[in-house]
Amino acid sequence: LGSEGARPGVSDRLAVGDFQSLVTQNPMFSDILAEQRASLVETRTSSAVSAGFVTGNYFAALGVKPSLGRLLADFDTSNSGSPVAVLAHWYWQQGHGGDPSIVGKSLRLNQRVVQVVGVAPPGFDGLTLLRTAVWLPFTLHEPLVSMNRSRCPMCQEVHAWGRIRPGVSPASVEA
Repeated sequence: LGSEGARPGVSDRLAVGDFQSLVTQNPMFSDILAEQRASLVETRTSSAVSAGFVTGNYFAALGVKPSLGRLLADFDTSNSGSPVAVLAHWYWQQGHGGDPSIVGKSLRLNQRVVQVVGVAPPGFDGLTLLRTAVWLPFTLHEPLVSMNRSRCPMCQEVHAWGRIRPGVSPASVEA
């Protein structure tokens, strides 16, 4: 991984296959989290929403706590679970009127129903420089974005961050 980006930590853009290899074959990191970006359409309003498809450890590794409900976890990234979403606090306020009963409600994104499980805390915008409206499990990227792939070159990239294990030098990671 390189050291690209304005946010602290080790970050780089990778192809999906390279990211999967990194997760399974790299003992230098205690946590590896990732995000893929896409623009989705919320059917209710016919408006575009910026989405981040994240690994199950994304919020926990960053120490983020929910404003409402819960955040995504490892079990949400299994293909057997129901599709779920976490709303950004700003999007919950602006797009859903700050509805305190939003947890458990459904959204239709790119014609697919997802259940809202939580709202991120105010001020949390994720790790990329792009403002995120909704976070979804990494495994939903393919089913939600595949039809728009030719119009979305950034949809092929994975932004990855790693937390270096204690005792491992940054120089050895970059080697």
